[in-house]
Formats: sequence, C-alpha cells, structure tokens
Amino acid sequence: MKNGITFALLLVVLLLSACKSETNDKIQDGRMCFASSEQGMTSVIALEIEGKEVLGTYIIEITGKDKTEGDFFGNLEGNVIKATFDYWIEGQNQSEEIELTLLKDKIQIKRPGQVEINGELLDRDGGKETTTEITKTNCNDVSKEMD
Repeated sequence: MKNGITFALLLVVLLLSACKSETNDKIQDGRMCFASSEQGMTSVIALEIEGKEVLGTYIIEITGKDKTEGDFFGNLEGNVIKATFDYWIEGQNQSEEIELTLLKDKIQIKRPGQVEINGELLDRDGGKETTTEITKTNCNDVSKEMD
C-alpha cells in the first residue's frame, strides 16, 4: 500500500513538472525571422521582441500580383502576438488586426476577413479569415528580402 501511494505521488510530481516546463517556455527578447516560398507565394516576417512589445515587418509576394508590404506592432501574451498590421497594396494604405502565434519552428498568422481602407471596412478574401504558417529561418537569410 505504501509503495502504491509513493508511486502515485511520484507520478503526480512528474506530470506536474512536465506540464510546467511546457507552459513556462518564455519567449526571449530579440529578433526572429520567418520565410516561406511555395505555389507562387513568398512570405517573409522579421520581428523584434522587447518585453511584451513586438515590432515587425511582413511582406507577401504573389506571382502576378502587387506586393503587400508593411509593418505591424502589438503585444505578446504567452506565445501569441496581437498586432495591428499597416501595409500598402495596389497603391492603397490598409490596416488590419492580425494574430501571430509563435510555435517551435514556425509562426502562424491569422488575418481577418475584413480590412480597413480609408476608414471603411471592406471584405478581403471573400470575407473569410485566413491562416498561414511560415517557417523560422536565420535573419541573415531574409535580409535581402527586407531591403
């Protein structure tokens, strides 16, 4: 009986420590970069984290279309960045709220189905939210894209 209780306590301690180590992974301050290129679409993100503040640049190039290029700023909570993305496309300045989730070796970007253009909300991508994942890379590899 005593061995059973000891085993159960040991199991609880191991489970709690495993959960704690997964949820307490702190995102480090500094620069991170992400890039992907597939099916005629190239996406690049470079971001800088300082405490809970995040600043970054996001570029999307689709073959045969104008480049989307802009900056985002927001706050980090856990591994999620809630940010405002201000960008230029087809000669217009647009703004949208995006959510970026930092994962082990990539970043996931959720963009809303609506954007603000000249103070007016309009549908983007048929009004549907889109999610994109971009692979983490060395910032030296994306510096030429950011210039």
